Amino acid sequence: MFSKFFDQKIAGGEKTQQKKSSKKVVGPKGKGPKSTDTSTSSKRQDPKAKKSKSPDASKKRQQSASHNKKDMTHPRKRRRHDRDERNGGPRKFQRKVKPSPEVLELSRRLMELSRQKKLEDALNLYWDESNNPLRDAHHACIIVDCCARCGDISRAQTVLDAIPKEDKTVELQTALIKGYAHAGDIHSAMDVFRSLYPNGQGESKQTPNVRTLNTLLRGCLWTAAMEKPDTGIAGGVVSSEEAWNIHTKCCGEVAPPDASSYEASVTLLCQAFRVEDAKARIEQFEEQFSVHFKGKASIKIGDADQSVLETLAAAYLCLGRCYAMLKDHDNLWQAAQRSLRSIEASRRLLAALKVQPQGKSNEKKDHARGGKRGWRKKDGGEDKDERRNASNLTYRDHRLSEMETEVKALLKLRATKAHPPTRAEAAEHLSSYFMSKLFYFGGGGTTELTQQPIGNRNKPRKPPVCSPDRLLLPKSLSFGLTELSGIVEKPKSSSPSKESEKHKQFFDSHGRLKPELLFGRDLSKAPLDIELGAGFGDWVVRQAGCHQERNHVAVELRSDRVYQIVARAVLSGNQPSQNLCVVGSEAGSFLRDRVEPKSVSNIFVNYPEPPTQMFGDDRVELEKVESGTVEPAHMLSYSTLKLAFQCLRPGGRITVVTDNKWYAKLVCVTCVRLARQIKGVHVPKASEFRGLREIERFNHGIRLFQGQPNNSIGHAETEGGGSYFDRLWRTGTSNYAQKTTRFVVLVSRK
Repeated sequence: MFSKFFDQKIAGGEKTQQKKSSKKVVGPKGKGPKSTDTSTSSKRQDPKAKKSKSPDASKKRQQSASHNKKDMTHPRKRRRHDRDERNGGPRKFQRKVKPSPEVLELSRRLMELSRQKKLEDALNLYWDESNNPLRDAHHACIIVDCCARCGDISRAQTVLDAIPKEDKTVELQTALIKGYAHAGDIHSAMDVFRSLYPNGQGESKQTPNVRTLNTLLRGCLWTAAMEKPDTGIAGGVVSSEEAWNIHTKCCGEVAPPDASSYEASVTLLCQAFRVEDAKARIEQFEEQFSVHFKGKASIKIGDADQSVLETLAAAYLCLGRCYAMLKDHDNLWQAAQRSLRSIEASRRLLAALKVQPQGKSNEKKDHARGGKRGWRKKDGGEDKDERRNASNLTYRDHRLSEMETEVKALLKLRATKAHPPTRAEAAEHLSSYFMSKLFYFGGGGTTELTQQPIGNRNKPRKPPVCSPDRLLLPKSLSFGLTELSGIVEKPKSSSPSKESEKHKQFFDSHGRLKPELLFGRDLSKAPLDIELGAGFGDWVVRQAGCHQERNHVAVELRSDRVYQIVARAVLSGNQPSQNLCVVGSEAGSFLRDRVEPKSVSNIFVNYPEPPTQMFGDDRVELEKVESGTVEPAHMLSYSTLKLAFQCLRPGGRITVVTDNKWYAKLVCVTCVRLARQIKGVHVPKASEFRGLREIERFNHGIRLFQGQPNNSIGHAETEGGGSYFDRLWRTGTSNYAQKTTRFVVLVSRK
């Protein structure tokens, strides 16, 4: 079944037509390639004619055989040769067999279920006996991707185990890497990645492409370096640099890193404060794509396209952010100016793309970025592509504006510092701040459904692993504590054991954080507020600045966003925010393992990601969620809401703000289930808050409100609505989000 499919894919994937040019064409086995001469291509040769036995002809045959032997060192040629050997001889070029309508229909139905994150329905359809003659590796790839999107990677492994080893394509293995990355299991993702490369000690005979590298790098962005007793250290810049070296040595010429690869790599190096390595990687990027700076900021773009310049702007912004945190204002100015010049050039090319006539594509665009769209077949979906391209252009324009705003803020910060501290003093202050205000327990790309904690504190449990060395590792390797310690001119005499003991003081015997030691003040005088899913941190940093009388904890799953929050906190004013602690963790696990019950005054959730954009539109689905028979994979599941409620002190409140009405209904019915099973749930009325009105009521008195978040629900008010999503939605990027209307769900504890 799978072999037949791959025979068709392999035959169709090669170049099928022998062009009339001086090209080598594979000939019969053992005779090497035949060569065609353009000067005689128009003349048909007599097939019965005898071969010339002249010395020149013999010499040409020897040269051809020698060249063919050398060609086998090329990864792509070697892969074809190995496949021919495995199948008993060279495969003749064939016309690609078009999949049957039944196969295409199965693909369409599976993709639709994957988009809707209906994993059980997708698996039932995939394993249905009637589809046995139709199933192929493309269908398996869709299922693996669906498992990754739904946060259940264990089911994806079951699908892969049923596929013969020789039929596991690079695309399928890349989808598995994506699934492990989403689940935060970067150790398993690295194992799969290494198995695809000969120099990674793998046995795969297929050449990975740049998307394989980018998928792994994206996982490194999501998960900081962590250690497992049996597999060692993986994640963050540790794995990204290993993956970069493996890929470039094996496939650097066939599938060189693209703009996305460089952006992820530079981001991780800057996040770890490996400034010199980041600068070298940027120089390598500029050389590969023919972008040159004359002097400090004059740019010469050559034939670089818009995405290359956008990546260059992001890379120099990351570098400038590092310099700003280190108070290195001279290098900050140069990095900021180069970022601004790249933004300007990128914006000019983006404007040209917007006015480009429909139906025409930029021929240079595809050389810079990889991705799954590079695998998409040309199936006539021009309308969808045009809508996607228009949305993509709008998003890119918004991203350039966001980067420009941050660069100018860094330059403004530089101008206000008349007498900045030395680089060593700044590094020492950062080290101290990271030690007491940054904690990392785990990461990933999405909530892992199989590892969502059960919201019951009454059952006896083992305390979480709280080894000081283990908790210090991500700070040291991924967040730059090691590099910062090396910058300090006169490091204090402290051994690693002393640093571990110092770090351990912030935890009690159960592994929970001690707010009194984190913030240096009692909770009775400074109440504790938590934001779950803090994103880039613009809201919580502003909230901490406006409410200095309160303590704040920002919880975020993705480690690159954890770093962004820390950077915002450090650069937000004259001194880093001392009333803000940043935590990298899955929300439910953090509430269960790291927070004392009945200790939190407010839990805020702002614009959480829904399972799908339209989940909640179907009343039948909502009834299943309310009854507990269905639980889609998202952060605010029943178990997480239950744990959040148990963390509230009497009078404490959970506040959820979203722009998606369907998702707001999903949260409401989950709260109905919470109110039905737990005592003490109180639902405030609209009259208790300013600017909110009730628009729908559910069972157990759960209410859905509509209005703008304001200080009556604990949100600091700013001019113009200051969140990233507010600014994004004004551009009209989303088809499902409201530009100005916000939906609010409030639940408090009696």
